[in-house]
Amino acid sequence: MKQLIAYFLLLISIPAAAQTFVDTQAKKRNVSPFHAIEASSGIEVVIAQGQEIGLAVSASSDEVDKRVITQVVDGVLKIGVENDWKFWKMTKTWRIKVYVSYTSLTDLKASSGASIKGQFEGNSLTCKQNSGGTIAISGHAEKLEIEANSGGIFKGYDFTANFLQANVNSGGGAQVTVKKEITAKANSGGFVTYKGDAIIRSIDVNSGGSVRKSTK
Repeated sequence: MKQLIAYFLLLISIPAAAQTFVDTQAKKRNVSPFHAIEASSGIEVVIAQGQEIGLAVSASSDEVDKRVITQVVDGVLKIGVENDWKFWKMTKTWRIKVYVSYTSLTDLKASSGASIKGQFEGNSLTCKQNSGGTIAISGHAEKLEIEANSGGIFKGYDFTANFLQANVNSGGGAQVTVKKEITAKANSGGFVTYKGDAIIRSIDVNSGGSVRKSTK
């Protein structure tokens, strides 16, 4: 039991924005094995790699907590709220934060204003952002694939990839550091801004899209 409590405290004491965040309201939930995470409905998700999988939910009230859905479907951890819950009609002070410890990960997806933050170290990662969803991670991958649409943003200047494949549209964007090679498509105001010494292997830009190296 002491080991479990110690592990859980590590799970909810995840570095965020240069400071350690300890959430005393977080409540542990059971979770099945997963390889991907999808977040929606304005929920903030904090991820960290560990030796075991784990999940905890922190909500502004018990009423909000019981509306939060965390379920694994075909290896995908889906984090959202009940379909019939009109959360936008509640007070603006409602808050949901979900902490996730993973052992291996291949895909991240943030949509409908949700955000995913944390760290990743691995060979390959696919990140999808839609409808104002954001993913902001640090770490490294040999290959990074990004899809961003409808205002979805990947914030990853602190994330380094050797190879990047990006497809951004409708105001979606990607900010990333790339060492070797970039393949990118940017349309309808979508943008890719990168740091690093990567070469452009292939680029397709239309309707106000852009792919450029950061000057900052």
